[in-house]
Amino acid sequence: YQNVADAEPVIIIGAGPAGMFAALKLLMRGFKPVILERGKDVHARKFDMAKLSTEGVVNPDSNYCFGEGGAGTFSDGKLYTRSSKRGDIREVLHQLVRFGANPSILIDAHPHIGSDKLPLVVENIRNCIVEHGGEYHFDSRVTDIVKRPDGAFDVTVKSLDAGDNEGTPTIYTSRKVILATGHSARDIYEMFDRKGWEIQAKGFALGVRVEHPQSLINKIQYHGKYQPEMPTAEYSFVTQVLDRGVFSFCMCPGGILVPAATSEGELVLNGMSNSKRNSKWANSGVVVQIEPEDFPEYAKY
Repeated sequence: YQNVADAEPVIIIGAGPAGMFAALKLLMRGFKPVILERGKDVHARKFDMAKLSTEGVVNPDSNYCFGEGGAGTFSDGKLYTRSSKRGDIREVLHQLVRFGANPSILIDAHPHIGSDKLPLVVENIRNCIVEHGGEYHFDSRVTDIVKRPDGAFDVTVKSLDAGDNEGTPTIYTSRKVILATGHSARDIYEMFDRKGWEIQAKGFALGVRVEHPQSLINKIQYHGKYQPEMPTAEYSFVTQVLDRGVFSFCMCPGGILVPAATSEGELVLNGMSNSKRNSKWANSGVVVQIEPEDFPEYAKY
């Protein structure tokens, strides 16, 4: 990583996994990452998540999806993928170890850090970026992006910090902007629509979270021979129903369900596991692939 305090800035919108690793790559290339994140840092966002879990009160800018590290910080952080042609996965794993993850993730078939360990890793990544001259701006929701005649971009940010001057907008300028906002930032999609910028429809997987006793999964997977010193069992399945792929996703052995809503009136569940995977419960997403052509009447949106 290079010292980029005086280098050309590149604005990154979103401090989730894509934003963090984009920032690290910029440090390697000699650019200054300026990260704008609508949510809070890993410590402050815990209070908003606790309120959501215990009282059902959603902070639309600080929750299980929005905040430093994104959704992955507090919902498991499994590190394996069916996609193996999109980049150097080991580079990511080595960096995570550098920032505090257990070195076992370099050799495990299904590497996993754990939601109890990830906040420190995420914080260490931020400290590295700042120490090398990058910037982080929390409580900073992007409300507008304007391309100037000279080709640079003006990014308008509304401060969500109650201590700031009534949310007076701040404008950041850069020749390059990386949009790493995640799928839940609906206001960004609406901004694209207002400006007439192209948005491409994409297929996605839709489904439910299922929960089982972990002892049941251990019994099935170990054929009744499970012993306490054995790893907590996991599973995966893929099948075809009416010519559609139906499959398990993000299986969390010894995990718990967490409320992942980002606005009032939603009921959205995600799953996570702590590093020891010692909960009495297992959960998994069971999803079916949905394609844009399934809903042609939505094309106008």
